[in-house]
Amino acid sequence: MELLYLDTCVWGRTLDELTQPRIRREFEAVLEVLDAASRGRVSLLYSKAVEWEVSGIPLAESRDALKKLMVSSRAKRAPRQAGVRALALRIERQCGVGGLDAVHIAFAIHNRATRFLTVDDAILKRGACIDSLGIRAQNPVTYIGELHDI
Repeated sequence: MELLYLDTCVWGRTLDELTQPRIRREFEAVLEVLDAASRGRVSLLYSKAVEWEVSGIPLAESRDALKKLMVSSRAKRAPRQAGVRALALRIERQCGVGGLDAVHIAFAIHNRATRFLTVDDAILKRGACIDSLGIRAQNPVTYIGELHDI
């Protein structure tokens, strides 16, 4: 079964206003990913970095909704691991992905996720470099398109 790491932007897409076509498509794709997880077709992963970012959401209602969603989706929390920080620094240097984005990717790699789902264009533009580290960075829309082709 495929293990998917969802970054904070993907979880947060479920709260966005659906006024733009891209946001609507991504929202629908995220719902399909969550449905695939509920049916046991994929497993979901998040990390302390996601929890930290979610805890910084100013609106308590939105913050609580995301926490509940992570629980109800049966997503697993990645354990803290030695080496995540060093790998994040390597990702920063090698791929030009900085800060918490590099930490998210490092957690995904350390926990053997097969895909890193994000709606962040800055990360997706560095997809080839991230792929070279052993994990595929994708937009949920692209991932769902591939899932339907299987």
